[in-house]
Amino acid sequence: MRAWLVLGILSALAACGGVAPAGLPASSSPSPRPSPTATPAGPLETLKLACVGPQSGELAFLGKPSLQACQMAVDEFNARAGGIQGVKVEVVPGDDAGSAEQATRLAAKLSADRAVLGMVGPMTSAAVLAAGPTFDAAHIAFVSQSASNPKITESGWKTGHRLVARDDAEGSADAEFVFGPPLNAKKAFVVDRHEPYSISLADEFEKRAKALGIKTERGSLTGSPDYAALISRAKAANPDVLFFPDQGSQCAAMLLEMQKQAVSSRLMSSDGCHDKERFIAASQGAAEGMFVSDTGAGYDTTPEGQAWAKDFRAKFGAEPGPFSWYAYDAARIVLQAVDSAAKAKGSLELRPADVNAEIAKIKDFNGLLGPITFNAKGDVENASIAIFQVVGGEFKQVKKVR
Repeated sequence: MRAWLVLGILSALAACGGVAPAGLPASSSPSPRPSPTATPAGPLETLKLACVGPQSGELAFLGKPSLQACQMAVDEFNARAGGIQGVKVEVVPGDDAGSAEQATRLAAKLSADRAVLGMVGPMTSAAVLAAGPTFDAAHIAFVSQSASNPKITESGWKTGHRLVARDDAEGSADAEFVFGPPLNAKKAFVVDRHEPYSISLADEFEKRAKALGIKTERGSLTGSPDYAALISRAKAANPDVLFFPDQGSQCAAMLLEMQKQAVSSRLMSSDGCHDKERFIAASQGAAEGMFVSDTGAGYDTTPEGQAWAKDFRAKFGAEPGPFSWYAYDAARIVLQAVDSAAKAKGSLELRPADVNAEIAKIKDFNGLLGPITFNAKGDVENASIAIFQVVGGEFKQVKKVR
């Protein structure tokens, strides 16, 4: 984030208190577009890839594995290609804590550096919506491995890209699933966490559920979550299903309170809760029979993904975290785009717009889980959505939407 060429890969983002009426925080809308800064000429002497994400705070479990995946992609690229025109790429970690405020400050710092040519991330929808206008004004391409809010690719930005399905696709798929067997839901209690990812997905679920004839009631958790009050209200509503889109840190707490108050409703959550340690293990058996959806396929769905996971474990001594395999692909996409731009120029006298133009040309990129192509808006084509149920202490896929 200082420097000379920061291939800034913002890999942080998303998508993913007392009971309060659902409302949309100001940070859920794109920030005003800033004025672009001048970019001096001259060849770049150092190439850096900034992997930015929630390295601290509630969502650090998302950001740290993605940072490792970025490092893995860069190490492999440098070993194979020797860098770009003889200059090896360096990884620069950055922490946006998944917050809009910190992401805004970090985006300003990165975009003010002429060496920032492209980014992976941010991971959370809140961070992307806050930082996106700054990147777009500076013509810096960013590829998010996890941010799913539809506004990201509906804001008119020319530089935003994502590798997962949007909330309007996942929310609709979730509503259609609970409407059919085995749940056959007639009534749903919908809870959001009063932040962009959760609100967007809850809104999309509720919109489709109502269209299907499912009666809905809405609650929101703000500040310090008061699960007892919310679950008491949900129990009184007597829904067939409680829909709680979360980025992963509070799923078990919600479920344990449901168990404590003997709520018979099934819990349906989202990709943030598709985590064996933080959902199944942490809920101490209460997750059995519950459901989650996921906007990304697992790394174990292809031989390439399985081989990558084996190498990841060998390198870092840990399991790949949520979305880390998408971070790996996002890093490789940006690296390829910078390399292609340098070859086209015949030098390292590059501008961010050169890299963004190369990303737009990428078709059928050889990703771990299959070919990757972005449409004109920056959404990935043929994004995966699947539904899982906890069976015998494991996640079992029960439906693949696409």
